[in-house]
Amino acid sequence: MNNFRGGHRKKAYFEGWYLKHQKDNTSIAFIPAFHVSENGKRTASVQVVTEEGAYCFSFEEKEFYASKKQFYVKINHNVFSEGGISVNLRNENVTITGTLYYSPFTGLLSDIMGPFRFLPFMQCRHGILSMLHSISGRILINGREYDFSNGTGYVEKDCGSSFPRFYTWIQCSGWTGKRDCSLVVSAAHIPFGCFTFTGCICAILYQGREYRLATYTGARIAKNTENTLIINQGKYKLEIYKVWEEAKENGKSAGAKEKRLLLYAPQKGSMCRKIEENIACAVRCRFTASGKKIFDFTDDRASFEYVGKQDGY
Repeated sequence: MNNFRGGHRKKAYFEGWYLKHQKDNTSIAFIPAFHVSENGKRTASVQVVTEEGAYCFSFEEKEFYASKKQFYVKINHNVFSEGGISVNLRNENVTITGTLYYSPFTGLLSDIMGPFRFLPFMQCRHGILSMLHSISGRILINGREYDFSNGTGYVEKDCGSSFPRFYTWIQCSGWTGKRDCSLVVSAAHIPFGCFTFTGCICAILYQGREYRLATYTGARIAKNTENTLIINQGKYKLEIYKVWEEAKENGKSAGAKEKRLLLYAPQKGSMCRKIEENIACAVRCRFTASGKKIFDFTDDRASFEYVGKQDGY
């Protein structure tokens, strides 16, 4: 999934990367993407998500390049790669510039999609490029400097025709204060021929060990709401809750509860669907095996997207 796959696509296709960066109380994500509409129009975009706002920059096809051999994407003067990023994004409202450098990526032991990666008709394919890596450098937004030296990063990818009709997506890392932990989980509506089902994928990197919870490994979604996601798989149980007040009581920021920022998501290749993301909200994550705690923490830097049935297309 690291390399670009969409060069030959004629219509209704997208391919995008999500690069998250965080240090202390600062988070920023860049989302470079390539898209082909139903009528064959090919364009590119870069979305930027901060805690203060989200911004979208549009580009023509001729300004886009991506390697078919490795993760390297260039859109106009903006580069996104395994070695880091360099951005120079400007419009009438905002100027975003800077360079960030990455340490080697920490990938998964196997494809997060499991056997579903072999199915040619999947609406959306998901890939994890790096669960965790160190970052250094700085980003300037309208002249204000954000220093990410000694920060952490996460990179994932999606491609297909459309985002799921409704879904939950949560990502957080570094909750121990060390670079030994990262979690990403998604529960989504999946069309499967004449049928549909709600499936899940989850990867957890914790103290040198990787855990995998997924529909194809027997995981079942026990609860999936705007504020709660619970997944069971054999002896394992993962519980994630939004917990604003608990975060406050523990002396942490409660996260930007009201900062659900507008993003554009693919619908039949076109970036015309509106969704919302909170790049830094407070969640409690509890993970157990046969009732015994593996970890139980509250993190106020989690990224959270919830698109319910009432919000789907």
